[in-house]
Amino acid sequence: MHIFIKYILLLVSVGVFWVSEARGQVDSSILVMAELVKSYNHFGKYNPQEKVYLHFDNTGYYLGETIWFSAYVVTSPQLRPTEMSKVLYVELLTPEGRIVETKKLKIEGGRSHGEFVLTPTQLTSGFYEVRAYTRVMLNWEGTYFSRIFPVFDKPEEEGVYRHKITRYPRSQRLPQERESPPKLKSLNLTFYPEGGDLVSGLPGVVAFKAVDGSGRSLSVSGDIYDSEGRSIGQITTRHRGMGRFELTPGPKPHEVRITYDGKTHRYPLPAAKTEGYTLRAETRDPDSLHIQIRRSRGAEGQWVGLVVSCRGIAHSFEVADLREEESAELHLSRATFPEGVHQITLFTSEGEILGERQMFHYLGNSRLQIETTGEKPTYRPYEKVQLQVSVKDRESRPVPSRLSVSVRDVGREVPTNYRSDMTTNLLLESDVRGYIEDVDYYIESTDAEHRLAADLLMLVQGWRRYAWQEQTGIEPFEAKHKVEEGILVKGQVLDYKITGSQLKAGSEVSVWIYSDFGTSHNTTKTDSLG
Repeated sequence: MHIFIKYILLLVSVGVFWVSEARGQVDSSILVMAELVKSYNHFGKYNPQEKVYLHFDNTGYYLGETIWFSAYVVTSPQLRPTEMSKVLYVELLTPEGRIVETKKLKIEGGRSHGEFVLTPTQLTSGFYEVRAYTRVMLNWEGTYFSRIFPVFDKPEEEGVYRHKITRYPRSQRLPQERESPPKLKSLNLTFYPEGGDLVSGLPGVVAFKAVDGSGRSLSVSGDIYDSEGRSIGQITTRHRGMGRFELTPGPKPHEVRITYDGKTHRYPLPAAKTEGYTLRAETRDPDSLHIQIRRSRGAEGQWVGLVVSCRGIAHSFEVADLREEESAELHLSRATFPEGVHQITLFTSEGEILGERQMFHYLGNSRLQIETTGEKPTYRPYEKVQLQVSVKDRESRPVPSRLSVSVRDVGREVPTNYRSDMTTNLLLESDVRGYIEDVDYYIESTDAEHRLAADLLMLVQGWRRYAWQEQTGIEPFEAKHKVEEGILVKGQVLDYKITGSQLKAGSEVSVWIYSDFGTSHNTTKTDSLG
């Protein structure tokens, strides 16, 4: 088997590709694929997405308390403080999904801060959501920051904190604005073919996840049966209800049978395509990425491209010759891969995606060592607390840092299984849709067991934050929301009449702006729209 690989150096800053070939002329389809990667990186450079992370002062609250937060806003490619947006929106949503308050905050050096007062006379207890985003983030669906908090009833006695949430009769509740979650059975099994599809006659990997009626992960095992009812393999969960198995499907459907709670459950596997390509990635080697590409005999043979990108920027691009061959292998070094979620895309010269999956690359380089000294076992009420804080990198070198610190009263701390922090959020959660159970597990170690668990997570929750065809220009992209470089004050003047209000043009409006640094005053006149 002959594998023909092109080595392409992407000079994104000047938008130039250098292409070298071992022999002969460069095939035109390779140049077209190189241009697609160039367009992908051009888009990622000039339309970078932003990410928001909020650091809160507690894990839960009581009515009457205040939710304090410190905000960090970064641009995705390098995870550096944003120099784009100057305005951050932070919303507080009730359990019904109603926005009860919106903060419009100034961003300086990628930082901001604010608070929400949980007024007992206006709010009821329940699970509240805090959502944060910049205006430009609205161009990409689902990229905002979100966190859910329990808000308990106000203590009946001062200092006596009970985790009580009053459920009011339906007639006294506000209308539900959130979509109702889908109803689950006692055992639910979902399947995710690696790369997106199974192809008849080609070996492939299928990941799966098992959850109960409340969406919590389950440990199960079962058997795989072909269309004739013969057992052809077994499956078992490996981590948090997730697992994987290999399968060479035929033209007829297969199914999985699992015995749970004394009952046998049957689940059909995804139907296999008659012809096509499959993508398989071996990601458990911390130093290398091994790719296997296969095509069925009836699928058109051609040059195919494979790109590995992280946060909207391609870091590796290879091509393989499958015009005559039916399989190819690629071996990529991870030495230059940034830490975080990577997107592996197999595509044609027309930009068609043949297979796509995600990979989590983590070496522990992003973690800082933060130590505090000077703590006392107990403190008197209102006693001054003095702490010494040191921040070092993995090599114990000092790192200049600007930190946010939350201080909690142990008596009011709300027990929680929530373990997310800035590292897990910016590197992992913000690029994976859905709740990640025990999220800190994936960064607590880089051994083989943890890498396998992270790979299973990528296979079953691999939402694509960065759309390949949109960034390459194959599908149109329209930025409906522009970068806000300052806080704008907008409004309309209406001429009130009994018969109905009308927009009033030419009215002089006086505007005063107050801040800690002084006040500013100006006037303007309304246009034809008031």
